[in-house]
Amino acid sequence: MFKYLTTLFAILFFVVNLKAQVIIDTESSLKKIDSTFHVFASFMSDKKEGNFEFGIKRADVTLGSLMDKNLFRLTYSHSSTKFNGNIFNQSNHVQFRWNYLLNNKNSLFLFAQTGNNLRSFIDERTLFGIGLRK
Repeated sequence: MFKYLTTLFAILFFVVNLKAQVIIDTESSLKKIDSTFHVFASFMSDKKEGNFEFGIKRADVTLGSLMDKNLFRLTYSHSSTKFNGNIFNQSNHVQFRWNYLLNNKNSLFLFAQTGNNLRSFIDERTLFGIGLRK
């Protein structure tokens, strides 16, 4: 029984840490762009009251511009969860991404991202990347 509980705990720990280490996926919006300037946004909030107070807030905003074969995007993401007035989880991420479109299927990209995550004890994390998207 101990072996099964240990295995279950290890799997849950891995999944929670994997979700906390995700790079913002802005490539999914690349195919939606058909104009010179675009804005994608989503906002969500929920609050429950009764024996306890529970609140969730989420916001994502992407601004971008397509100039010739250069695509520039700035993305901001925020998520917070409060339980009885105490912040249980909070994360913020900002990413700048540049894509150079080689053709309809391939592009070069460069990105810089910074963020934090209270639950994962990440005060600040900064990432840089460059590559070829096929």
